[in-house]
Amino acid sequence: MDPPPRQNPRLDLGPCQLDLDSGLVLRGGAAVPMRARPLAVLRHLATRPGQIVSKTELIEAAWAGVAVSDDSLTQAIRDIRVQIGDDTGTILRTAARRGYMLVPGMAEAPPPPQDAPTDHRPRIGILPFADQTGSAESASLIALLNDETAAGLSRFRTFIVLSPRSVAAAASAEPDPVRLAATLKAIYLLFGTARPAPGGGFRLALELIDDKGALVWTDVFDCSGPALLDQPDAIPRRILGHLNASLEEDEIARVRYRPTGSLSALDHLAKGLALMRRADPALYPAAKAEFEAACADDPSFGMAHSQLSWAELSAGGFGLAPLEARLRARDHAQRGADLAPFEARTVSSLGYAQIFVREFDAAERNIFAAHRMNPFSAIIMMDMVVLAVSRGRPADALDWLARVAEVSPVPIGYEDILLLEAHFQLGQYDQAAAAVGRIAHPDLRQRTWAAAIAAMRGDIATVRRELEAVARMAPGWDPLANMRAGYDYEHEADMRRMLDAVDLALRMWRGTA
Repeated sequence: MDPPPRQNPRLDLGPCQLDLDSGLVLRGGAAVPMRARPLAVLRHLATRPGQIVSKTELIEAAWAGVAVSDDSLTQAIRDIRVQIGDDTGTILRTAARRGYMLVPGMAEAPPPPQDAPTDHRPRIGILPFADQTGSAESASLIALLNDETAAGLSRFRTFIVLSPRSVAAAASAEPDPVRLAATLKAIYLLFGTARPAPGGGFRLALELIDDKGALVWTDVFDCSGPALLDQPDAIPRRILGHLNASLEEDEIARVRYRPTGSLSALDHLAKGLALMRRADPALYPAAKAEFEAACADDPSFGMAHSQLSWAELSAGGFGLAPLEARLRARDHAQRGADLAPFEARTVSSLGYAQIFVREFDAAERNIFAAHRMNPFSAIIMMDMVVLAVSRGRPADALDWLARVAEVSPVPIGYEDILLLEAHFQLGQYDQAAAAVGRIAHPDLRQRTWAAAIAAMRGDIATVRRELEAVARMAPGWDPLANMRAGYDYEHEADMRRMLDAVDLALRMWRGTA
């Protein structure tokens, strides 16, 4: 009797294959470099294709006998997706709160959800524009124009526009454009150089190259005086017009976006954003004043109203801001979204502000709507994380943070603050302690969190150290009252869990526990 036919020893993983005999991942017959742990996770998932495998099982398979957190598994999943080119999580899927599932064979995979990003669009990386103007006055405008170019291209949904932070970080480590494109898996890279213009202002020279290093398109934009106002709309259109001449004219008209007709309003916006990017609370009032000036110069400038909302919350300490300040922030954000309803950032900003006045259902509608408008915005994904933590869905928050890391490998800056809350809500106190320990300059609330988490772990030394630091920094500061005031959890049970931990820490510190 003839032996049964041998099954195909390879699993198709999009552009790659997993050779079941050798255990190697191949692309075009060549081995794809992959670290041992991610490869072990992938090989274990391959033993049960199409089935959900729990996180516990995967950790045991790849880290047998080694104590690690879910963060290690999340990083391994991220590494696998990067190596096999699964940007959208279509092949290696996340099953919220349950685990992961490998779906080999793109043709056999069911279509992604309606609001999930497609995987066939070209990726474009926009590098920070080089500033050769020698003018401090122009620097903030050049940075703003860089951001607006990225936002403008993403509006058309023709490209996957990579996170500017990730592009900048990758470019600092890899100066060669071809290798940089390969690192980013980008089809196009956009370079810009700003130089002084005769009579004042600057001109922006742009070059678009492909992943082979060939020049695809180049142009120079006049950014002096009122001409600057047209460029956030003109630059993406010229790029798109060159690469996709068949785009329907009504689609171009629908997403037409000129943020403001006032040069002074644009200048105030740029200066305010430059101040906010420094993440220094002492500068938030000055940034707020710049955004207020932008709104005064052009009351119809939607983005300025949205950024004023952000500054209002930041200057007031977010949840610690007085109710009237949070209501003002919500109203500014509503104005911004009303004025710029096709701008994903204004819609998401409204949802974010609504969280702080406990309008949770409306916040969810707006943030999800913004995500559908721009599925690749790391900032909008972070708003999703805040929403999930506030509504008591910590596992969803961790899933969104994993997606943020995929589009923005360089941290945005406050991931660990949200990680500690999500892990705490799940009762994962070791992971929460690791997250709070990574915060470089903890404020009073974060030190209180550290004490509360340490109390749940029975770590009295850390409890004492953190609460003594709080007492030194702000004598008379009431941790219980300020933690209750500073957070907007939808469910009292989540608030009670946090406050009980803070109370335990205080009693341990006073020796009454």
